[in-house]
Amino acid sequence: MRCDACGERELVYHACRDRHCPTCPAVRALRWVEVRRQRALDVEHHHLVFTLPGRLRPLFRASRDRLYGEYMKAVADAVRWGCRRVVGDATPAFTTVLHTWNRRLKYHLHAHVVLAVGGLSPDGSTWVVPRRGECFLPADLALRDRFRDALLARVQRFRAAGQFALPSGTSERDLDALLGDLRRRPWHAYSKKTLRSDRAYEYLGRYARRVGLSSARIVEYDGERVTFVTKGGKTTTITGAELVRRLTEHVLPRGFVRLRHYGLFTVRHRARLALARRRIAEQGLGCGYAAQLEGGDEHTAALDEDAAWQDVVRERLGFDPDVCRACKERALVRVPIAPSPLLVRRDLEQVLRRRRGRPP
Repeated sequence: MRCDACGERELVYHACRDRHCPTCPAVRALRWVEVRRQRALDVEHHHLVFTLPGRLRPLFRASRDRLYGEYMKAVADAVRWGCRRVVGDATPAFTTVLHTWNRRLKYHLHAHVVLAVGGLSPDGSTWVVPRRGECFLPADLALRDRFRDALLARVQRFRAAGQFALPSGTSERDLDALLGDLRRRPWHAYSKKTLRSDRAYEYLGRYARRVGLSSARIVEYDGERVTFVTKGGKTTTITGAELVRRLTEHVLPRGFVRLRHYGLFTVRHRARLALARRRIAEQGLGCGYAAQLEGGDEHTAALDEDAAWQDVVRERLGFDPDVCRACKERALVRVPIAPSPLLVRRDLEQVLRRRRGRPP
């Protein structure tokens, strides 16, 4: 992009529409968060995290096309089991998303869950809530054991069918010893009470439609080494080849669904979801922070999904993409450039210098 008023240049890539792109999914993530906020139930929510033990990561990395789906099913099984302990046969409502990286882009497989507190009774007559003062779904030893047993059972089933390959240097005897040892150890699960469902989905939106590294976190590139921001504002520097290797570790299998809805949030329970909203309002259980639009249903969601990306950016990010950041004039025009590596590198270096506060 070039500003006709001041001559400022901004490097903008063509859209590839791939879900692993650091740029293309950004607007879709904002749209998804807005849709989920409108469809959220007006009750308290819990945020849970189920983490895969580090010793199992090589196995899942080698057979991701088989085991990622089983991992998500084991998480959903543990959450449903935990809900039955508190609200019986009531239908819960929760969303899960698979997350494979940490802030340093290392392989760190875990799943985030946003869960509405309570559930709709089988006959739809009431919204069932836990007793006063009781945590709806604590990440106690029983829940962690349920997740562990469900996942290891699925791994053993796939192993017996010969449907996944062992990591390099691992024998059948090594795998038997590993699984036996992990079965005797407690696994890690985390549960946090989140009062606002909109904030919970905003947090989940960082992973639902985004990738491990955005262009804004890259602060320097000298042609060989890349420096990017990690947790707490710290930075790390690695080679370009290592950065590519880390990024490709998080490429999902073709056709894999990272984001999944369960219970009342599924399509087949859409009518019961509307009924749950009415029951929550009738019982006076609302927290007052759900979407205020009366038409927060599939019609409003469709409008948000079809909104122009410029409008989404203006509303959600607070800046106008058609306005030049240097002179603040609405004079940006698209200028195609030849795919010359030298020209691309020159423009990239100019952008990075501007981010570091140096003159171009």
